[in-house]
Amino acid sequence: MSMLKITLKHSPIGHNETQKRTVRALGLRRLHQTVYQPDNPSIRGMIARIPHLLHVEVVQEPANQPAGKRTSRRAEQNGGRASRQAATRRTGAHAQALPTETEVPASEAQAAETPKPKRGKRQSAPITPNEEEAST
Repeated sequence: MSMLKITLKHSPIGHNETQKRTVRALGLRRLHQTVYQPDNPSIRGMIARIPHLLHVEVVQEPANQPAGKRTSRRAEQNGGRASRQAATRRTGAHAQALPTETEVPASEAQAAETPKPKRGKRQSAPITPNEEEAST
């Protein structure tokens, strides 16, 4: 089955809202981003509405890209792989584990339970039993 390699070449800023929505419906978010979509009449119709914004090529189904998969220009330059920096950010040796509920210190747990005062309203301190007897 043939696929369409669709690249956003021009910004949809300044164009109709329907054209912006068509760009989003094709799966394009950024300039020079490429998506692979199946070659069918609905996709061809969307492309026909915004040919001035796109660059389209007919390709055979790419081996490393499933249908509808988004790739950036940087990923294409790296052969479909994410950048080294992004990969280390997700799974690198320096990645920090997020604390679980059992690891939350008790002081933070108590702080989370006490409600914060509303902004803009003056809050008076609660009256203790000793102050009630003194005020009467």
